[in-house]
Amino acid sequence: MKKTLLSIAALFSIVALQSQAQNVLFEDFESGAMPAGWSQTTLANDGGYKFGVNTAIQSASWPVVAHTQMVGTNDDACNCDKSADRLISPAMDFTGISIVHLSMDVYFQQGTYQGASESLKIEVSTAGAGGPWTTLTTVTGAASWTPVLLDLGAYGNQSSVTISILYNDGAGYLFGAAIDNFRAYQPLAYDVATNSVNLETYFAAGATPVTGTLVNYGGTAITTMDLNYKVDNGSIVTQTVNGLNIAPLASYNYTHPTNWTAVAGFHTLKVWASALNGNADLNVVNDTAASGMVSCMPSVYPRIVLIEQFTSSTCGPCAGANPAFNQLLDNNPSTTAAIKYQMNYPATGDPCYLAENTTRHNYYGVQGIPHMQMDGKTYAGHPANFNQGILDAETPKTAVYDIDIKWSVVGTKVFVDVTTTSKADILPSSSMKLHVVAVEKEVVHSPQSNGETTFHDVNRKMFAGAAGTSMTNQMANQTFNYTGNWTVANVAGAPVVTSDLNIVAFVQDNTSGKVMQAAISLTPNSIKDENGNEQVVSVYPNPFTNTTNVTVSLASAQEVKVDVYNLVGEKVYSVNQGQMAAGVHSVILDGTSLSSGMYFVNVTAGEKTYTKKVTLNK
Repeated sequence: MKKTLLSIAALFSIVALQSQAQNVLFEDFESGAMPAGWSQTTLANDGGYKFGVNTAIQSASWPVVAHTQMVGTNDDACNCDKSADRLISPAMDFTGISIVHLSMDVYFQQGTYQGASESLKIEVSTAGAGGPWTTLTTVTGAASWTPVLLDLGAYGNQSSVTISILYNDGAGYLFGAAIDNFRAYQPLAYDVATNSVNLETYFAAGATPVTGTLVNYGGTAITTMDLNYKVDNGSIVTQTVNGLNIAPLASYNYTHPTNWTAVAGFHTLKVWASALNGNADLNVVNDTAASGMVSCMPSVYPRIVLIEQFTSSTCGPCAGANPAFNQLLDNNPSTTAAIKYQMNYPATGDPCYLAENTTRHNYYGVQGIPHMQMDGKTYAGHPANFNQGILDAETPKTAVYDIDIKWSVVGTKVFVDVTTTSKADILPSSSMKLHVVAVEKEVVHSPQSNGETTFHDVNRKMFAGAAGTSMTNQMANQTFNYTGNWTVANVAGAPVVTSDLNIVAFVQDNTSGKVMQAAISLTPNSIKDENGNEQVVSVYPNPFTNTTNVTVSLASAQEVKVDVYNLVGEKVYSVNQGQMAAGVHSVILDGTSLSSGMYFVNVTAGEKTYTKKVTLNK
């Protein structure tokens, strides 16, 4: 499940974190204009850095999260030369100050587009606004505002220290960067913040480790401290931790020596440090972090991991990533459910593209393909970076729902009936959505620009659309039911083969983006004709070596014919069985004269034709 990394609200405002420290320079850009003493240099034709609220900084493809007034540079809006957008602070006098810290809030995604990558550097000069500049740090991209903390101790007692914030668009068409709450200050001697409490939102009862991260915002290295936690309104659990060496501005990943014995129900867990080297913490504002409300389940419930991939037959890198990625999924059939969203870029023309694919693409804020998401927000990135270890770390985590799928094909209609059963008390803050998806196991069509012809686990229909169906927040063992249907329409260039469909269902918390559970049904409960008569066709074994059996279940006497076509549509084999009585019949398909590869087996019974994909391996 998603880890709840809930920090105190001040995490995203460095001002509050250091509320009692001594400022040398503080600028929150609330004036909406270039502050006195600040300057900038730029090669861009839009003037470089701009000032204002987020709506004054952002553009359609680079939305900026609100953060009061700020300063920012936007390459997406102008697509101009932003290889040297430099925002420069006034010179600062650190005379008599040996310990100096620098902090600022940064909004920077570190995007890559069409081979170009943007960068953001924090630099320092002791020779004024003209430099030369020394890089203090290169900022790592993040999805939202992030604090950047730097130790300027090497520049203590110097009379002229200038900071530069350098944005570089990599000579490409990228996004931008925004800055707020710039601060150079003399820190307090003792100031440790509980930055996070790492606790699953939903987890099983029993011995539960209390873990997370502390940050030493003070100017003194911490060698010993008391680590404390409290569950709900219970007693405080305290233990002294010795042998530490947490340097100023360093993070420390803590594990409390005493586990929490968790019981089923809703809980809140608070963690804080005290007795820092035997001294009181001098800034109480940031001392305590809480998990927020979490739900403890009676026991672990097995999960199926949802894998969503964004790809396209017009994407060259997608073709390179797919073989290994598909093999990884094939190696884990019992623990994964996959959906591939074929996109309509970098070039148009993918015959399996659906508008709902773009909705899911935008929901996750995907910036380019190939791209994948595991269980919603647990993992996001290039499929080539996904591996068995990442999947193995997710699989043991408890699922929150049981999902039962029943479905059938009646002529050209697909009917679904999905029931979910909650295994936990669902948090009031959750906004659960049920998604039901018709996925075609293997789609074969003529190559587009990347040369691929075979595509796996392709989204063919999202029942109730890409937004899914809203669920009521349930208590444990309560159920929710969804029924829907889809009339299969012909798709030019890539017709839907109903006999090759799977149904994937998953529950996603729309508040967090986390997928709570997934399920997959590989075969329908029935395949029927327009009158509701059973008409089942199967092929076994598949793949096969020389011969295989085509099984036909007839509700009434029918003329039966079996035709085999290769991938270019040529009929390569045919057998006419003539009139067959009601019942189950087996027809031997002899492939000894055929070459290895994939074929379509068309079984015509009366006026209906059913298609199966088969693979011949010699």
